[in-house]
Amino acid sequence: MISLGYAEWGWPELRAAFLASMRPADASSSTRLLSDAFQSLGYGPCLLPLNLGRSALRLVLDAQRRLAPQRRLVLLPDYVCPSVVSTVRLAGLEPVPVPVAADDLNMLPEAVSSMISHETLAVIAVSMYGVPVPLEEIAASCRRSGAILVDDAAHAVGIRRGDLLLGCGGDAGLLSFNQSKTITGGSIEGGGLLIINNPALQKEIFDNLHRMARATGRPVEVLSFVLNHLCDRFAYPPEVYTGQLRRRFGLPVPARPEIGPALISNAAASAVLAQLPRLPAILDGRIRIAGWYGELLPRIEGLEFPQGRPGRYLSRILVRLPPGTEAKALQDALRTHGVRTRLGYPDWARQRKPEAPELIELPMRLAMSKPDVAKVCGALAKELARVAQGWRTERRPRVGSGE
Repeated sequence: MISLGYAEWGWPELRAAFLASMRPADASSSTRLLSDAFQSLGYGPCLLPLNLGRSALRLVLDAQRRLAPQRRLVLLPDYVCPSVVSTVRLAGLEPVPVPVAADDLNMLPEAVSSMISHETLAVIAVSMYGVPVPLEEIAASCRRSGAILVDDAAHAVGIRRGDLLLGCGGDAGLLSFNQSKTITGGSIEGGGLLIINNPALQKEIFDNLHRMARATGRPVEVLSFVLNHLCDRFAYPPEVYTGQLRRRFGLPVPARPEIGPALISNAAASAVLAQLPRLPAILDGRIRIAGWYGELLPRIEGLEFPQGRPGRYLSRILVRLPPGTEAKALQDALRTHGVRTRLGYPDWARQRKPEAPELIELPMRLAMSKPDVAKVCGALAKELARVAQGWRTERRPRVGSGE
């Protein structure tokens, strides 16, 4: 089975996370060590390690809302992780969708320029899957309107835009250490890093740190991460099976509770620190695998690899399917070839046309070889060829059925 790859963990990360989770969750020493480590990489000077990347965003939005209470709008990409949208709404603000470019999935600077106003509190510029967003033009629009700029580099630890690390270019920036990111901290709250460049924001945030919840990071949370995100090569995550059982017996599937901002836990901080020495190898490995996909995917008729460029780092591999392809049926078909996939982010702004091509994520993990990538692309080509023969949405049960 070729799985997606949620975390590039080995024994050092496992050992560090489990040992740290058995100590008190308060991470004051780990917080300092993590801040020092990222400052040595070129981040900073004002850093705050937190329990989640979205916690960093929430602290920034809450602080700026107190500083500019008359502003209520937040501009963000119309293709983005749902947690970004929910964080904006939980802060009592109104998310405004900005169109993204078809070739790199990043928000269009010219759209920001035309949509920004004196009601705009913030612009969240996301470097989607590690592709640098054109920040300079967006920053000019923010300066003109008085909005703050958040440099969201959740997927891009260690990646630069020119001489500047992604995440360091706005009034504030953020990194994420949750599953499927460059560096992963494990547990339910894998961690994140808030980078603050604006002195007014810095004062407002640090003056209100006492309101944050205590860190978690218990052994059971690390174990849950291992079972759900590190064993996916051998079986589906346990949460998939428990969800299926609940639905089969008519039991409600409990919604995940909303997690508020907190400092990073000892467990997550220790796992990140254990993984940082391997950061160059992780970046090089993902660039190499993305390059293999870049060689093979263009050979598949009707398929697009929008972010594929020689030498480009990508945290995930997303392809745009030919129009009329039913993505979920294609996923089922690819599973029969031993290939697991994941759908792209949902249409939170409800602006896409029903017939618009869908995005699907392909496996990306450091252990993959070029033959593994060829197997994924071969399975994809075979099933899309079946679709091209006329097995469309209306005949969904036959996709990949072997008829």
